[in-house]
Amino acid sequence: MDQIKAAMKWLKRNAFWVGSTLLTVVMLVTWVLISMNLDKKREDLTQSIKSKVTAAEGIRRVSAEEGAGVHPNSTTEEGMKDLMGNTVESVATAW
Repeated sequence: MDQIKAAMKWLKRNAFWVGSTLLTVVMLVTWVLISMNLDKKREDLTQSIKSKVTAAEGIRRVSAEEGAGVHPNSTTEEGMKDLMGNTVESVATAW
């Protein structure tokens, strides 16, 4: 019983230091856990961005011009041909 009283007396005298130490440990553990989570999220987002850049580069290589590869949207290709035809006709008429 005397040991418990002595421990309580010591704890009351050093409450500030015990509390500060516990708070520091909790903050360090929280920082480590959050840092690990942020690293994982950053890596996931980096991979996502890289995959989207690769997809955009693939789309950029596709062209509606003949011989360059078929554009995935045939309606757009037909519309562009009509527009080019109209432009050529209007230029010819203007001359």
